[in-house]
Amino acid sequence: MVTDSQRYAYVTNAMSGDISSYRVAPDGTLTVLDPTAGAVGFIAADQAFSQNSQYLYARSFADGTLVSFEVRPDGSLVPLQVLGGIPPGAVGLAAR
Repeated sequence: MVTDSQRYAYVTNAMSGDISSYRVAPDGTLTVLDPTAGAVGFIAADQAFSQNSQYLYARSFADGTLVSFEVRPDGSLVPLQVLGGIPPGAVGLAAR
């Protein structure tokens, strides 16, 4: 996923359970910022941004949790909260 500013991109890594962050150059070139920018949990799946890309949410398929992060101006992620209770078999994620 790419931030609204088009400056940063984030990818969930299913098997390692984390999120990698990248800087996006004006020509679209990606540079790794942090290969383990945030921990989600085993089988990290869907992710979504809030409005203005201030917050990033990611779901762990394996344990039914949702992890929220603050997206800092430098592209780093700060973990905020872990919520449980996502039903087994749930697919997709949307945020506002």
